[in-house]
Amino acid sequence: VQHSEQNYKLLGEEFVDSDNSIAWFMSRIHPDDHDAVAEGFRNHLIRNTPYSVTYRIRHSDGTWRWWRSRGQAMRDEQGKAIRAVGTNSDVTDLIAMQSELKRRNADLMIAKQETEAAALHDALTELPNRRHLKKVFADIALEATTRKCQLALLHIDLDFFKDVNDRCGHAVGDATLKRIAAILENLRHQDEMVARIGGDEFIAILFDNEDAKRAHQFCSELFDGLGQSTQIDGCKVALAASVAVALNKGQNREIWSLLRDADLALYEAKNTGRNKLQIFDEDLRARSAFARDTKEELRNALSCNEQIIPFFQPQFCAKTMDLVGFEVLARWDHPTRGMLTPDKFLDYAAELNCVAEVDRQILARTVECAEQWAKVGFDPHRLSLNVSSDRLVDPDLIASVEELGDRAPFLSFELLESTFLDDTDDEVR
Repeated sequence: VQHSEQNYKLLGEEFVDSDNSIAWFMSRIHPDDHDAVAEGFRNHLIRNTPYSVTYRIRHSDGTWRWWRSRGQAMRDEQGKAIRAVGTNSDVTDLIAMQSELKRRNADLMIAKQETEAAALHDALTELPNRRHLKKVFADIALEATTRKCQLALLHIDLDFFKDVNDRCGHAVGDATLKRIAAILENLRHQDEMVARIGGDEFIAILFDNEDAKRAHQFCSELFDGLGQSTQIDGCKVALAASVAVALNKGQNREIWSLLRDADLALYEAKNTGRNKLQIFDEDLRARSAFARDTKEELRNALSCNEQIIPFFQPQFCAKTMDLVGFEVLARWDHPTRGMLTPDKFLDYAAELNCVAEVDRQILARTVECAEQWAKVGFDPHRLSLNVSSDRLVDPDLIASVEELGDRAPFLSFELLESTFLDDTDDEVR
């Protein structure tokens, strides 16, 4: 074996002509790499596979350097190897760079996974979030199809959770949400999913049947768990929840479609007592569409100042039967549904936060009617108008009445029975 002068220099040795044995070279190879180097060379001689091996070799300073040997056997006409030539290269820096790149890539991969996990999970409860729910829902729906079962989406909204934050502080509120998350995680089966989609709202996706048996069982256990009061940082906490259920019924539906159905059922659950389970049905969709259309029509009615009109109910003295005044009642002269009484639209006005505007328009139209009656000599004696609590705290109320001046000495205001007067401000007084 002949080694070049450069070969010695790479190992920190002086060039020596006499040391031409393979043993000198092999003795410097790291013990763990010795077999791989020899095996690589044997395979090249026998099978003519490319000879390229990377291994560790001892430098004269005692350190281990990474070397790469490449070679080629020279063969006679029969293909027998008769000699071999090749090169040895110090690739320590290259290996170090490759190792560093691998480490960095591994760190980047971990960081990417952590970022994706953070993006797909709620930071407080560590439950999957809305984005994660959207990402995996198609796979869950496919699994339900494979199982030939229904998929139940439960929209869980905590009742009166704001009271916990107001009474005990947000730290207790956060701890309470973590407790809810733990309860939900404990209730779900291994192949089911629970998520937090914001605030005090959670989602559970369950494998169910047409009777929603699994959903009923889940909610029953959930209500039991929430109803058990617990001490959190010295504050006693007991909660309730309104739960809406929407079933996919074997249909290929997107999650947002199911969630819209669940939202309609949740609205119904909260309006009919809270702390209950409400399953979506098509009647809810029809009622929701009717309510939506009615509110839009009411907005238009209030903007045109024509459809909200006063009805005058005469009031008589019980002794003499003389006319003593009129109670003014609100009516909606609906263009297609006819004359509507307050029970048909006042709740919608409350949702739109425009009950005070209804009162204002009734007052204005009442004064107009009274002025027309005065021109023909009719004296209504007294006109009694209902004033809602919304109108009562309207800062423009006093000014609007004062603007009437002497035109309305006959007005009388009646507070609705629902008005709470025990705690009033100076404006109300």
